Amino acid sequence: MTMRQNCKYFESRSYPNGDTVRKCDLDLAPEAPWRCPDDCSSYTPRMADVNWAHGSLVTPPNPRCTQECRRGPVDRCAARRGRGHRQRGRPPHPFRGGRRPHPEGQGAPLEVLEAPLKRTLRDGTRIGGWLLKAAPGVWDLEGALAAGEVPTSWRLASTYRVELIEPGDPVVLWRTRGWTGPAGVVAAGTVIERPDRCELQPGDVDDHRWVSTAARDRPRPRVQVALDVLVRPVEVERTDGVPVLRRLEVRRVPRIGNPSVITPEQWQALEALINR
Repeated sequence: MTMRQNCKYFESRSYPNGDTVRKCDLDLAPEAPWRCPDDCSSYTPRMADVNWAHGSLVTPPNPRCTQECRRGPVDRCAARRGRGHRQRGRPPHPFRGGRRPHPEGQGAPLEVLEAPLKRTLRDGTRIGGWLLKAAPGVWDLEGALAAGEVPTSWRLASTYRVELIEPGDPVVLWRTRGWTGPAGVVAAGTVIERPDRCELQPGDVDDHRWVSTAARDRPRPRVQVALDVLVRPVEVERTDGVPVLRRLEVRRVPRIGNPSVITPEQWQALEALINR
């Protein structure tokens, strides 16, 4: 099955240097840009293209990227970083809910603000936090944790969700099955810098923790995080024992790309397990 260009989650973008990216916004097409999974359960026909002008292969660029962002070949959003740049019509981004860094540091109880996050995914799912997945064979998470090296950033799939992440959002690091340790939450913290969907970077070639050079060299957005490693990880058996956490997106769609969403209700339940 080739890429389903009539799917609402298909996206194609061209850059000034002549490169064209064709991908799935849900990151459910591991063989993109050549083909979609034959039995993709998330395939949804695009109902209408209102006032869009299509070429033979390329749909319009992301409308949230300004003309200035699309001017360079790779680093297209330099104008946004460190200069107080905000998209037109958007207010500043205050801390809106989530986990405040505790002054006593690692191991201190998590404090969740009363004001809930009011952003939603395209399907209306409310955002209470984010889950970053660590799969074996990509980056040696267990080796880093054993050496006391706590990740300060994590790479994301280039989807619209990147633009929904804001500083102060709660975030957890989820170890998938296949590692030596149990699957589940191994670290928790907050987002400290708003990522940019247009700022695509390969992994650090000097980072010896990379296991897959192909994954390292693939340009991806990156989010800066402040994480505390949990003394006692929250194993998947414990999360599955809580009805609301049994419906975590990472459990319903294990192959979804980073980040997956945590609803406010799920974050409240997960915070209780973390602090127990």
